Amino acid sequence: MALLLTAYQSNLDEKADEILELAGKVMKADPFSLSNINLMTYAYGVKGDKEQERISADRFYKIVATIEGSGTGKKDSEPFHVLRFIHVNDFLSTMHLVANKRTVRTK
Repeated sequence: MALLLTAYQSNLDEKADEILELAGKVMKADPFSLSNINLMTYAYGVKGDKEQERISADRFYKIVATIEGSGTGKKDSEPFHVLRFIHVNDFLSTMHLVANKRTVRTK
């Protein structure tokens, strides 16, 4: 049983390394992707790197707080502001919401 558990953990570590490698590449193109940062946080946790896990989680929550502070989201005149349209679903999921109408507004 211990051997099986060790093999499972080893496989998780390898997958975590792959996630971190790919996520690092994504971060260069999209450093504010909540889903990517969430994956990185998970991967650091799997590897046992508590410091990087904390830094990554802190980055995630600061981005969410920044978006929340950009508006109320209750009126068209007070929208939440995100940098990329693809970030909308990630942000809404942190609030346990799902978009039922999608519009892009520019000034």
